[in-house]
Amino acid sequence: MVFRPVWWQATGVGSVAGFTSTLAHAAGPVTTMYMLPQRLSKEQYVATTVLYYWIGNQLKLPVYVAMNMVNRKSLLVGLVLLPAVPVGAWLGKYLAKRISQKVFTAIVYTLLAGAGVYLCKDAIQALWS
Repeated sequence: MVFRPVWWQATGVGSVAGFTSTLAHAAGPVTTMYMLPQRLSKEQYVATTVLYYWIGNQLKLPVYVAMNMVNRKSLLVGLVLLPAVPVGAWLGKYLAKRISQKVFTAIVYTLLAGAGVYLCKDAIQALWS
């Protein structure tokens, strides 16, 4: 059975993802758990996540500028890392073409589980310190 969300589910998940993204840059698990049951193709999944995070980051940018989180130092770091963008895009496209949908989904589930373990570990450490 394929999960087909209705508007209120999408709005709720989008709100939670936006909140966690703004506070902790941790919306990945939220959006992944929402999208995986929809059984999107790997191309649809990647395109949706890229678009979601691009829009979300554009919305956060004015706030980050106002809070002086975007400054000369951060812009210089971004400039140094800029050549990695086309390399990463090419590598992602190259690898996505060569793996099956089943392997892609397994990789996403594995990364989701790893992110969950990492976030739980960090939360436990924060609570105990």
